[in-house]
Amino acid sequence: MAQPLAKPKRRDYAAMRQNDMALWQEWKHSGYKSTKLKPLQDSMQGLVISTVNKYRGVDIARPILEAEANKHLVEALKTYDPKYGAQLHTHATHRLKRVDRFEKDVKAWAFLDRKLLLEKADEKDEYRKSGNPLGPLHGLP
Repeated sequence: MAQPLAKPKRRDYAAMRQNDMALWQEWKHSGYKSTKLKPLQDSMQGLVISTVNKYRGVDIARPILEAEANKHLVEALKTYDPKYGAQLHTHATHRLKRVDRFEKDVKAWAFLDRKLLLEKADEKDEYRKSGNPLGPLHGLP
């Protein structure tokens, strides 16, 4: 008889947040020493990864996005103040939304002529509708 599948363990988010808060307090009380920052940063990498994953397919190298997200994470950790009532995780999440603005600063698109882009798209659509053979990059700018 086959063994029943074990239920996957659920993550204890409350415990994870308590752990993050304890690591943050330890880092703060150390005078913001980098040796105390590393475990906290490692613990919060899920936030960084989820932020970076939004940019799959964007023409910015993943290490650059990760560095930018980690920079904002550290800024969030430095500016966090529990007396305002927000949880550390929430504060960091809102700070990481600044990465969304990073693409605007980097401008992965050096030049974008919207009118020409639409004209070319129409041409490609007509070509596709005519039944002509298409290459694997058909329609990409």
